[in-house]
Amino acid sequence: MRNLITPDDVISALQNGEIGLFPCDTIWGLVGLPSTAKRLHIAKNRPAEQAFLFLMSSLEMAQAHTQPWTPTQSAWLHQFWPGPITAILHKAPFPAHQAMRSTGADVEFLGRRGLVLPNEEPQNLADAPVGSIALRVPRATWLTDVLKSLNSPLLSTSANLSGHSFATTPEHCSAELLAHLDFCYTPPEWTPQNLTGSPSPIIDLTLTPPRILRSGRFA
Repeated sequence: MRNLITPDDVISALQNGEIGLFPCDTIWGLVGLPSTAKRLHIAKNRPAEQAFLFLMSSLEMAQAHTQPWTPTQSAWLHQFWPGPITAILHKAPFPAHQAMRSTGADVEFLGRRGLVLPNEEPQNLADAPVGSIALRVPRATWLTDVLKSLNSPLLSTSANLSGHSFATTPEHCSAELLAHLDFCYTPPEWTPQNLTGSPSPIIDLTLTPPRILRSGRFA
């Protein structure tokens, strides 16, 4: 695994089908283009049926990969994106039998009303409904610039072997995991304070009211 120096290096590596490691608003993450999903599953020793989330460059890119947003969904996403929140939405094409109706009046953000909390934690993307997609618009401008240059979402997942604790720095990653990776990139402006220090909250916005599948820091 080699250390990359600039975002342009990251873009080139990803375009060449490489997978790597860099900070993603919340914790350090493994990333790659969608075509590298098999390599990411092998690197993490993760079951193939467990999906990864997608990093999007903007709300517009997210909209292009999902069904039209309801007023409730739009209100949530414009409130929390860009930011360290993973949302589950219906992906396109949208099965008609999974249609959802919402007036947009069932959520009050400050009081966290309108949320269905999980009975126990942690939960994960395996709880997402069939026909859905998990995605996030990161806050880090260098990362959104990379995504815009790629003109493609990136797959992202925590930097750890499946079932193990997540890594807060590259040094905390296991040698077994690192052996599968091609590169590591540390942005010049990065400090540990730039990250929330825990995996992103996951909100299922395919439900009315929305349901928190994994809690965490919303800002």
